[in-house]
Amino acid sequence: CCALNGAKRRLRKRQRRRPRKSGRLTTTKKPLSPFFLFMAQHRLELQKSKPHWTAVETAMKLGKMWHKQPEDDKEMYKKEAARLRRENKGEKHRSGHEPETTKKRAHRQNNTQAKRRKLRL
Repeated sequence: CCALNGAKRRLRKRQRRRPRKSGRLTTTKKPLSPFFLFMAQHRLELQKSKPHWTAVETAMKLGKMWHKQPEDDKEMYKKEAARLRRENKGEKHRSGHEPETTKKRAHRQNNTQAKRRKLRL
């Protein structure tokens, strides 16, 4: 008796769930940061030289390598990241939202602050 009611409730709960949006994983990802571009370029050679290292050890070593890089070398990755950001501007990300511009962010924060002030009065 009770077990059947529980099964019916679970079934109803599943039916109430929102259907997933189709094609949400086909949109573009956020562009990589300069450090991630550096990691993508150097990870394979580091893994080949140290195959017994875990992913964490590899990432830590890549972070140390990045900090030891002179600014001139880092500049190349920064330019590439900026180019990727420019290409990606205006496209929707995987989440389905457009990237938030500085103006939009400032407007949203101002509205939030105004609402908080209203609540205090």
